[in-house]
Formats: sequence, structure tokens, C-alpha cells
Amino acid sequence: MKLIELTKNQFAIVDDVDYETLSKHKWHAKKTRHGYCAARNATIAPGQRKTEYMHIVIAERCGLNTDMIIDHIDGDSLNNQRNNMRPATNKENCCNRLLKNYNNTAGLKGVTFAKKYNKWQAQIRHNGRRIWLGYFDDVYAAARAYDEKAIELFGEFANPNFK
Repeated sequence: MKLIELTKNQFAIVDDVDYETLSKHKWHAKKTRHGYCAARNATIAPGQRKTEYMHIVIAERCGLNTDMIIDHIDGDSLNNQRNNMRPATNKENCCNRLLKNYNNTAGLKGVTFAKKYNKWQAQIRHNGRRIWLGYFDDVYAAARAYDEKAIELFGEFANPNFK
């Protein structure tokens, strides 16, 4: 494992086998909705440039299907080690997100407080539909209900509150 320095005081983690090839280029930290990823401006023809993403370059080098989204298993888009990447559909990639919704007061995925009932409620979305998991006296019981259903629905792509 080696680190490649990026802009904005960020670093990308790569495997030793990829380090030599990748470190020949200047990479920058590109802001995304969920943090940063490693990217560079590559020349594809005289006068033509495109953004090249480090995780896509590595995925191509190790034979992953880059027609699909490349999912970072641990949710860290700067961890570009080969064992941390897998091809995924957009739906699978969304299941693996780390962040809770911006309006979540519980600090846990799938759990909010229902003032009307003075209880914690749990719910999950699957195939565009909300699945109601119930009301709970304890915030952690609600989070465990979410986790159990997430693992059932999303399998290896589930990212539960408690691992």
C-alpha cells in the first residue's frame, strides 16, 4: 500500500503494483457529493483533454467491468486499492453509501424521531418504495431493524449502522 499526494491536503491509497504507473502523473482531489476522489486532466488528442479518474484507471488495469460504476467497498473514494473496488449498478452503489440523510436527527441511517408518538421510527427504501419497519422505544433498536432489513435487501452492498 502506498499513498499518492493530491491537492487540498488529500491522499489516495493505492496498491504497490499500481503506484509506479500512477505516480508518474499529477493527480488532484476532485470534490464530489460525498467527499473527494482522485482525478487528473489527461490529453486524449492535441487540444483535447478529459478528466481521468484514478479508480477507473486501476479498474481497467485489473480487468473490472468499467461499463458499470466502480464501487468503493469501504465507502472511501480515495481508497483505490484493488481489493476495495468492485463493479456495481447505480442502485447497488447507492445501497453502499455511508452518509445518512441531511435531515436525520438520530445520526443513524433509516432512523428518525416521530414527535407525534414520542418514539423512534425506522424505514428503508427499496426499488423506489418505502418499507416501513416500525416504531421503537430505543433508537438503537430502530437502527438494528434498519440494519437487518438492509442486509436482507442489499446483501454484500448493504452498509448497516452497526457492522
